[in-house]
Amino acid sequence: MRKRASNRLGQWKQRPAEDPPKRSRIGLLGILFCALLLAAAAGYRFYYQPTQAVAQADPLANLLRLAERSVASADFAAAIEHYQQALRIEPLNADLICRLAEAQAASGDVPAAIESYGRSLDADPNHVTALTRRAEAYSRSGDHKTAVADYDRILERSADNHDVRGRRAAARLAAGDAQGAAEDAGRVLSATGNRADMLLVRGRASLQQGLIGPAEDDLNLAIELAPDNAEAWNARGQARLRRGDAAAAEADQTRAIQLHPVIPDFYIDRALARRACENHSGAVADLSKALELRPNDARAFLERANARRDRGDRYGAVDDYTQAIRLAPDSAEAYYHRGTTRAAWDKLNGAIADFNRVIAVQPDNINAYVARADARERSGDWDGAIADLNQVLKLDPKNAFAFCTRGDIRRQTGDLKSALEDYDLALKTNPEYSYAYYSRGQARWDSGNVQGALTDFRWVVDHATDPSLISLASRYLTAADPASAPAQKP
Repeated sequence: MRKRASNRLGQWKQRPAEDPPKRSRIGLLGILFCALLLAAAAGYRFYYQPTQAVAQADPLANLLRLAERSVASADFAAAIEHYQQALRIEPLNADLICRLAEAQAASGDVPAAIESYGRSLDADPNHVTALTRRAEAYSRSGDHKTAVADYDRILERSADNHDVRGRRAAARLAAGDAQGAAEDAGRVLSATGNRADMLLVRGRASLQQGLIGPAEDDLNLAIELAPDNAEAWNARGQARLRRGDAAAAEADQTRAIQLHPVIPDFYIDRALARRACENHSGAVADLSKALELRPNDARAFLERANARRDRGDRYGAVDDYTQAIRLAPDSAEAYYHRGTTRAAWDKLNGAIADFNRVIAVQPDNINAYVARADARERSGDWDGAIADLNQVLKLDPKNAFAFCTRGDIRRQTGDLKSALEDYDLALKTNPEYSYAYYSRGQARWDSGNVQGALTDFRWVVDHATDPSLISLASRYLTAADPASAPAQKP
């Protein structure tokens, strides 16, 4: 027993050399942990305290770092605040003000950005970045002419700045200066070689000027260089539609939609091509999609109204014209088309009210006076109709249609002498006007000048192309001399 106890004691005494107890290991870990804490504290003092000192010594640099971090993380509100704080330190720093403007533009506050760019230019009138960015902001706000003026200032100092000239070309195009846009784009292309973006601008500029062939040439090359440029496909589709190739135009617009399916204008343009192909249901579907993407688009409502009218949906057409007018109260086109739709529907009072509105907006709109004259004649207001036709002839003294229509009204009222004078004037203006010959023949017949009437009816039979008009003239010839009645044209 004693021996076993002694052995156990010996084993216990030898154990520390082979396997230290757990409490010793815990103690060592504690010492190591404390050492790490001390090192971390020393590192904090070494690395962070100097940074705080620098921030206190240079608060402007610190604000700029914070602003740049905010811009990088797309927190533009914070960036704007940091730049504004920095400007309290250096209020006339043109670069700082320009950076503030860029953050404002990125946040969507374009008017504030334009104002800030102006302040930057007040501090440094030659600040190219501020001028360029302000021009972009003006274009973004729709003020393309002012954008062009800013680009002009840059190019006065640096005529070889092809990037700015290209931007000015796009701004000129948007401002309606197609010739200036084409010239700028042409200079850039001459200096830099073929560029899809400049070919697109020049192609669109040619399209605005009615130069369909040159437009297609540029747009074909733009598509060859950048086959995934949806804008180029869209523009070429417009050119092809104007050339009369509606099927090819529809194909181009379809490709533009495949490349960029969320642009409402692409659907509107394809709808126009589909209308030209007499695919009115397809046009309505495209315009409905455009309105889904942009619900308050007056043009889309107007074009859908036209497509609905084409397929015989007068109710839907009038509803859409009304929506277009709600969104664009001075749209003479929407009032005019709603008026003609109402007139075709025999809603004459509503039609006349619409034509009144067109004339109020566009006092020289000849089509509105002609349409109102027709509606007034049909409603029995012959004096009002004649007054409208007089106005047409005041605006266009050689309008044969107005002379002939006024003659028709005067013939209906029994004023055959004045009616014959109007028909003579119509034929003097347009010697090939078949309807005027027919109408003068009727007036001559009514006044007893049968021989003169037969001469007019014979002219209609020999020269007119309208089968119904030929048939009516032939009846008079048959009534006068059944044996000599001519064979009617098929």
